[in-house]
Amino acid sequence: MDLLTAIGLMAIIGAIAMPAVSELSKHYQLRATADQLAFEISRARMRSVGQGVFSRVRILPHGYVVETSDDGSTFEVVGGPFDLPSGLSLGTETTGVTFGRTGLAPAPVTIALGQNNAQTVLHVNILGRVDSL
Repeated sequence: MDLLTAIGLMAIIGAIAMPAVSELSKHYQLRATADQLAFEISRARMRSVGQGVFSRVRILPHGYVVETSDDGSTFEVVGGPFDLPSGLSLGTETTGVTFGRTGLAPAPVTIALGQNNAQTVLHVNILGRVDSL
């Protein structure tokens, strides 16, 4: 009898906690995706400096790709495509972040990642530093 009571209480507590766990999972997924995108942007900058090439992270409708170019006009995919998890969206006023041979970006870029009512914003300055706002 005690065992049945304990199992019943655990089931009730689990049912109450389930929405909180679901929200926590969505937040973790958003944060992990933002961290991965920030890593790929930093890695693209390092590739520009290390290999002396143009490098960019190009935003796609449901993800992004990493590309390089020797001349700055004809890019070839070197990473990805990286698809976004279901329910996540990317928003930016540009097509992505491009770095010259010296690792500098022509202008700062802001990239918003969103999921339902949660949002994370990445800001990339002209030096290539990625900050999460």
